[in-house]
Amino acid sequence: LRSLAAHISGADGGRCVALVEYRRVPGLPQAASSDLLSAATHLQTHCQGFQGRFIVAGHSAGGHLAIWLAAHLPAASVGGVLALAPVLDLQLAERLRLDDDAVAAFLGGRAVDMPEMNPRLMAAVLRERKVR
Repeated sequence: LRSLAAHISGADGGRCVALVEYRRVPGLPQAASSDLLSAATHLQTHCQGFQGRFIVAGHSAGGHLAIWLAAHLPAASVGGVLALAPVLDLQLAERLRLDDDAVAAFLGGRAVDMPEMNPRLMAAVLRERKVR
């Protein structure tokens, strides 16, 4: 991913790119979401070349979290979302017991009890904001 990030940032380094690591604490999705919001805040204030808008991207669990982050940032700061192979419906993934019950492990409870973490429910927020 580092070479991709370097390419995206441009030869002149004019674009701010960050590969954000987040805590993966089984049963505590708030650890990951807190880390993502902290990273976004840090980039806004410390990244030379930041132009006020994020394009958030991620793969698999990272794709899920990219959608989550885009739905929780101020609308004006989201330029787009690239979610590669995300789990978009946590309730369905839970029912199907995908990836050895990864949803239950991530949430530490039932998906129906944590709608704020479900991308399927966040889609309406993103559509309303006209995020692509």
